[in-house]
Amino acid sequence: MAQPKNPYALLRSPAFARRPKAEVITRIEAMIEAIVTDLSFGRPCTIAIQPRQSKLSRNLNEETLRKESNKSRSWNFHGKTGKEAWNFTVALKVIELVHQALVDDAITTKRNIYYKDPGLFVKQKVVDGLVDDLAFTLNVQRCDLNVVSYPFSHLTIADYQPSQALMASAQDAMAKGLVAGPFTLLRNDGSLTNFELEPEGALVPPLSDGDKLDLSRVGWVLIVEKESSFRALNADLDRDLPYERLNKSGILMTGKGYPDFNTRALLHHISITEPMVPIYCLVDWDPDGIAIFWTYAYGSDSLAWMSHALAVPSMTFIGLSSADVVQLANEGLLTFNEKTILPLTSKDRAKANAMLGRACIDEGAALLGMNNVNQPDTDWKHELQIMLTMDKKAEIQIVDGVNGALQDWVMRKAIWIGWIAATSDDLPAIV
Repeated sequence: MAQPKNPYALLRSPAFARRPKAEVITRIEAMIEAIVTDLSFGRPCTIAIQPRQSKLSRNLNEETLRKESNKSRSWNFHGKTGKEAWNFTVALKVIELVHQALVDDAITTKRNIYYKDPGLFVKQKVVDGLVDDLAFTLNVQRCDLNVVSYPFSHLTIADYQPSQALMASAQDAMAKGLVAGPFTLLRNDGSLTNFELEPEGALVPPLSDGDKLDLSRVGWVLIVEKESSFRALNADLDRDLPYERLNKSGILMTGKGYPDFNTRALLHHISITEPMVPIYCLVDWDPDGIAIFWTYAYGSDSLAWMSHALAVPSMTFIGLSSADVVQLANEGLLTFNEKTILPLTSKDRAKANAMLGRACIDEGAALLGMNNVNQPDTDWKHELQIMLTMDKKAEIQIVDGVNGALQDWVMRKAIWIGWIAATSDDLPAIV
């Protein structure tokens, strides 16, 4: 295992960099001042918003992503049409509410902004898009606008004052992924979290500019699709040395399905600062499983403009694949029936066909200009075509019966792939 040059490397990724609140307020007030000045002189006033990249780009360079994004959309007051006048009014209202939240030093939600004037906004997605586009236009993160995606169930809107305690509660509420393993996180305030002491797994923390991660004892990272798989693999095992090595030598993570920002940001940071540490991914053999892997490896449409700060193109897929399903059946460890091999739903088929039409499937490693993609013996287009031809899919749970536990199967994979060296103690696991 390669040792890091600096065990406590400072986080300096664009995914973690935060803009000072005063700077964000100044940028917004400059937009508002320009509108007021134009109105005072009787000139046409314009709001120009640069929309985010709506599809995955071929290039992960941030500057290139901005150039490749659509040209700025401009709306004039009063507007040549009723639609343009509405767009101008809606954009100005969102800017006003975001500015108010920043000035009041309060956290708000997209939902709360919508309910400030539902008659004007008409649909929630109008607010969702404008808030993200405003952040992109100002070259800041959405959290720099004091706006989060969804409310915190245990708090009221009136409570959204960003005291230290409340911000911690907000971060916990927004977090979804879980992580466990032999590494530590040292915050700017001096607080230290040891994730090896989290037997049940801890919420993946939001990382901030200047935080320090000690990954010197990490030999590998395994990201699994489901929380149930995470729990099974992270369980305290009364096992011999091989399983001790599996559980104690690397980081185990789950995004609980499609991953959240924090999970993707942590994985990206590990891939950049510790490029010799392999990162593996275990997902269901179905269209969503492949889509989840590609979200980690290349990004998502919703955050395409931040792919340069979130993608992990070096990630290796380890299953489930059609080959895994066939091998399990050949070994007599899996019986094909309606409980183990499921039919595709209409939604599955639609997703698979949509993915087959995407460049990310057809062009493979060429996507986003990444040439270091780890796809051993795997043709993603072929996998999706097999699913569609067979009209079948399989979940990770089918492995739960292999030799009695998911741990055994993952251990066999680990030894076969080589992320854990085989010893004489491992022979029962290999057979």
